[in-house]
Amino acid sequence: MTSPLPACVFQKDLANRVIWANRAWVEGTGKSRDQIIGKSCDDVFPREVAERFAVDDAEVIRSNRPKTDIVLKLPLPKVGNRWYAVSKTPWHDHDGKVIGVLGCALDVTSLREAEVALRHSEQRFRTLFTASPLGIVLSDERGRILDANPACLRQFGYSLDELRALSSLASLMAPSDVAAGQAWLRALAVAGSGMPPREFAALRRDGQTVCTRHVGAVVRDQAGNFLYSLDMIEDMTETKQLEERLRQSQKIEAIGRLAGGIAHDFNNLLQVVLSCTGEALAGLGEDDPQRLPLRQSEQAAHRAASLTRQLLAFSRQQVLQPVRIDLPNLVQELLSLLNRLIGETICIDFQPGADVGPVLADANQIEQVLINLCVNARDAMPDGGMLTLSIQEVTMGPEDCARRDLMQPGTYVAVRVQDTGEGMGDGTLARVFDPFFTTKTVGKGTGLGLAVAYGIARQHGGTITASSRPGQGSTFTLLLPRCDHTPVPAPPPAAPAGPVPGGHGETILVAEDEALVRDICRRMLERAGYRVMVACHGLEAVQAVRANRGAIDLLVFDVVMPIMGGREAYETISRENGPLPCVFVSGYENNDSESASPATASPRLLHKPYERQQLLEAVREAVAAGRQTGQPPHARVSPGSSG
Repeated sequence: MTSPLPACVFQKDLANRVIWANRAWVEGTGKSRDQIIGKSCDDVFPREVAERFAVDDAEVIRSNRPKTDIVLKLPLPKVGNRWYAVSKTPWHDHDGKVIGVLGCALDVTSLREAEVALRHSEQRFRTLFTASPLGIVLSDERGRILDANPACLRQFGYSLDELRALSSLASLMAPSDVAAGQAWLRALAVAGSGMPPREFAALRRDGQTVCTRHVGAVVRDQAGNFLYSLDMIEDMTETKQLEERLRQSQKIEAIGRLAGGIAHDFNNLLQVVLSCTGEALAGLGEDDPQRLPLRQSEQAAHRAASLTRQLLAFSRQQVLQPVRIDLPNLVQELLSLLNRLIGETICIDFQPGADVGPVLADANQIEQVLINLCVNARDAMPDGGMLTLSIQEVTMGPEDCARRDLMQPGTYVAVRVQDTGEGMGDGTLARVFDPFFTTKTVGKGTGLGLAVAYGIARQHGGTITASSRPGQGSTFTLLLPRCDHTPVPAPPPAAPAGPVPGGHGETILVAEDEALVRDICRRMLERAGYRVMVACHGLEAVQAVRANRGAIDLLVFDVVMPIMGGREAYETISRENGPLPCVFVSGYENNDSESASPATASPRLLHKPYERQQLLEAVREAVAAGRQTGQPPHARVSPGSSG
């Protein structure tokens, strides 16, 4: 008995009756041979299948030509639906007359399913290829671009035909990275996979440089032959800019902490210089020739103190006096001053905007920021130009805040200072807010103007951004949060007074870690009629109060001291003895000591470097406040040291 043929073979006459069929064809129908031979296809197959057979048979008989493109699905009883590729040819007698049809059907179900799976796979790939947010490029072994998805076209600004016309994918890279890109493509073609991601600088069609990250793989056929390389390209430009801004912010913060520490130590030295100079001047007559050099020394010390205030502004450690400010009005009032500062060769165009809300800010500090920005713009236009000041409200979402290093989303008031000057390159722009960085010649600037402006903006919960291109001018944008509430107004400053009256033997405990400052403070207070005890740090001050319980009328504590700071020492003394009148002294211009101290004691804050009259005024007010709260002065303890 012979094995069945792998194909179904059959013969049919002109009446569409089956004359002969092989075993495979018979078994496939699920019928017996007697039920097939001599029967029409209408008796063997479902109607729609039989009609299809009849149409194909009629075409073969009429044309007297084979038909080989028949692919159809047959429902078979035992195995279900199967796909067959059918070939039919005319059946001739000895005279060459067509007497029927010879047919052969091959089961191509597996091939059909594979084709469908391949088609679906290609469709999925095409969907991913088209919809991917990453740029995808298909290249040949030489790196020539075969195809690119829409994201890639958007990334580089080329059409697909323009990309295909390039000699290689490496042609998209910046000149400095072309050789490295070619080497990477060659290595990818050899390795095929496992290549680590690689970053390259690339050029858009408009000449803009972008940072791209490439992940590659090679697609091969079953025999291992190269088909194409697949390169997924991610635009890292914005990510790199965010990273750079973060590094810049961290760098400025670190420098700010350093600047604050330097300012604190410097203020201690200036305190000694100013106090000693004041003492020397107090002992000289008006006509004494030594007064002039001493006055000049005093002026130099005040200028140095102004420099430390700039350092503290940059490090965000100055005290703010925020009020509700209408920025268009503030700028309008500044215009006359700005016109004098800027000069006649520069025209100022002020665009106040409409319906701009107020901000909560220190007016003096914001004026300083605007003046710094405008003076910086003036210096960028030595031959004159246009300075545009514009104000408008902008809404910042989370992504906007991340790009601009803002603390929280919301509505901000933006003041833009735009010049038509020389502009800046990327290197200068990256360092423009660095302290002591300046492009001006020696003696023309300290490099603190923009750094101070940036620090003030950050302390107000805002920021300053800069954009520029060489030859196209620069734009600095000050962003401040819009204020939707009315702050509690600050008390008006006290009117200038004459000489401060001295003490009446009240006992003051001075805690100061800097020996020279401590000694000078003691001398000034003793000469004013006070009894003075001194301590080198907070813990020593606490021990002095314990040893002289009820005998101390006033505390003068430096805020920052080793072992125990002034605030902690004050709180310890207040818990053990009840609140005493206190004057805090600090080389930093923050108000942590005020905000964290018990409200009942109302301690005052005196900033270094202070003058003798400022110290005596603060002490007199603190002693008077102590009397009003039922803390009578004690004048019976001899002055001395706690240690």
